Amino acid sequence: MRWTCCCWFWAGWLLPATMALGGDGDWPTHLDGPCDPYAVGRETPKLVTPRWVGEPGVEAVVVLSTDDLRQPAKHEQFLRPILARLEQIDGRAPVSLMANRIDPGHPQLQAWLRQGASLEAHTFDHPCPLLQGGDLAVAKRTFDRSVDLMTTVAGNRPVAFRMPCCDSMSSVSPRFFTEIFGKTTPSGNFLAVDSSVFLLYTAADGELPRELVLDAGGQQRFRKYVPTDRIMANLIEDYPYPYVIDRLCWEIPALMPSDWDAQHRNGVCSPATVADLKAAVDATVVKQGVFALCFHPHGWIRNDQIVEMIDHAVAVHGRKVKFLTFREVYDRLTKHFLGGRPLRAADGRDNGVRVFDQDGDGHMDAVFDAGKAQPARGRLVDLDGDGVREWIVAETGEVRQRLPDGSPEAFIRLPFHLPPGTSLVDQQGRDAGLRFVDVDEDGRLDVVFSNARGYCVHLLTSMEAGWSRGVLSGKRGQQHADAELPPIVRADGTNNGAWFQNRQMWLQNEDTGRKLPDHVFHRRFSEMLGGSR
Repeated sequence: MRWTCCCWFWAGWLLPATMALGGDGDWPTHLDGPCDPYAVGRETPKLVTPRWVGEPGVEAVVVLSTDDLRQPAKHEQFLRPILARLEQIDGRAPVSLMANRIDPGHPQLQAWLRQGASLEAHTFDHPCPLLQGGDLAVAKRTFDRSVDLMTTVAGNRPVAFRMPCCDSMSSVSPRFFTEIFGKTTPSGNFLAVDSSVFLLYTAADGELPRELVLDAGGQQRFRKYVPTDRIMANLIEDYPYPYVIDRLCWEIPALMPSDWDAQHRNGVCSPATVADLKAAVDATVVKQGVFALCFHPHGWIRNDQIVEMIDHAVAVHGRKVKFLTFREVYDRLTKHFLGGRPLRAADGRDNGVRVFDQDGDGHMDAVFDAGKAQPARGRLVDLDGDGVREWIVAETGEVRQRLPDGSPEAFIRLPFHLPPGTSLVDQQGRDAGLRFVDVDEDGRLDVVFSNARGYCVHLLTSMEAGWSRGVLSGKRGQQHADAELPPIVRADGTNNGAWFQNRQMWLQNEDTGRKLPDHVFHRRFSEMLGGSR
């Protein structure tokens, strides 16, 4: 495990020449770019369980998390056999209960806590989606009330959140993380873990045995659970590891399927669902990852079926599998991986922790901000996929490239700049709405730029001519709103909830929720290219 100190800057934070310009390690875009909950994938460096769990012999972690806690008696009846089976393993019953409005003084809560459970936040009112109705303040209020309520339960230290309905709709948004999760409540409380993004194991992962990712008929075992009667973009693939969203949040992805997705596909309480959950446990052990199961006491899966999955994990993998709560996952990540320094400081602000593969060995490292260097602002990206990163200077838009000798200072200026009218940051140093995206899928990163004033798409044609081919442009309000590319950032500089995935641009915020079909805007790259292809 590697801990180092440094300092960096992009759109408000520092990036030193020694870190940014030297070394062969991966520099993922989520470090020096805007918030993207879906920035990880099969090729992203891993944070495997043995590097953070702090317990010899443990290779995978299972988090059992049940949503919609409102009536403790209903949950207790459903959970009792599950808690009893977990206690037989090591004398504790680690289940995370994601709660809405509850009586913080209910005696059942204390009984659960004594057994080893944790009580976490799931919003106070359970809106689906959270961001809707054109009112961000309403969304933040129900989140804040839930967080503050969980802190009033004696002996409870809430740390985690799950978005309502995130298994049945695309209710997760970058805007949620920047404008709600990353803030503090009126009482000064905050969380540091989310488990709203869903993980899909696929047959494209060569590390997994075929029988774990393909069913008896040769079809993908887990992809069948992605709902086909609605848009479901809330997915990452083949990355069962903790990762950091927007520098303040540990994401512990939840497995696809949840019990809702399973009954939506197989019917309620199907044995096929249990067989696939067992395969997911096996796959997680192979990957040395985390399996977070989202389930409910609503009759979609039986408690004895959860116990059957637990029995499988113990019988097949023994002490290689550790059952933990979200609170325990967070504590172990902080202690064993981050050396005791959490992502968020005591006041909820950025604590100067960065997680990325510093030495290029394919595994994540922890890097800490020493607060000393004061270099120029900009962003590092590999524009043409040749393994050599380019430095985009924020103030001028010029592009520099590192020379092959690897010297930290050995950069040359390339003969092109960012396209006219675009920039990385605005006059206040905030995100200006520029994203590097391979829109035409030629292996080179194009420029997508969109803010409150206008939008454009420019294709990178070569490393000599730069982004010389404009395929889309317009000023805000000159065309029908449906024809425009929506803003990536708002006029006030805040993240508008956009991300790029699966050959599409996506947008989810309080203006798309309950207004657009399936609550999200999406536009295919082919549409953004217009008649240029």
